[in-house]
Amino acid sequence: MQLFQVRRSAILAGTGLLFSILIAPANAAIVFGTITFDDHPLATELATDPYVETVAGVTVTVTAPPADHIHIGDWDGDGSPDLYNHADITQTLTFSQPVNILGFDVVDESGGLGTNNDFLSDAGGTFNVDVVDDFFDVSIKGLGIWEGITSFSWTQPSGNLTIDNLQFSTVPIPAAFWFGVSGIAALVRFTRPRGQS
Repeated sequence: MQLFQVRRSAILAGTGLLFSILIAPANAAIVFGTITFDDHPLATELATDPYVETVAGVTVTVTAPPADHIHIGDWDGDGSPDLYNHADITQTLTFSQPVNILGFDVVDESGGLGTNNDFLSDAGGTFNVDVVDDFFDVSIKGLGIWEGITSFSWTQPSGNLTIDNLQFSTVPIPAAFWFGVSGIAALVRFTRPRGQS
């Protein structure tokens, strides 16, 4: 009888794992969001406080080292705040969960293009912005290592650069994953010899 219970629980666990693998792509809900940098007054230098904005359930925090600062302002003159960086400043954008960076608008620059800027993800992806563009496509120009990241840094060795409308998508844990976990739990539970709890 105990052998039958072990086999039955193994079948349940295997079925749960197989179900999670087959169903996961269909159940994975990808959410898209755009960080607009509009949650702060215009023309403000944030010397010590980070900039924080939450979109689509994801919170992004922009920080700079203690001796540096962050600029939120309207450098492109459209009436909406942008994120600005200038020479010798490194800003770090940290996300509350893994995201795929899709791209952003490059709205203004003054000597800050090409090798005068450096974007580096926590997954090792790197790129340089080389053009003022309505949409800088990170998935194409970022060498493909901008998926599932939780932070990236932006350094301006020289010059000035302004970005806006940072677009991302989330990296969800598929709901079907929990079926597999349940199957493993059942296997562990039913394979214990009787008398143990």
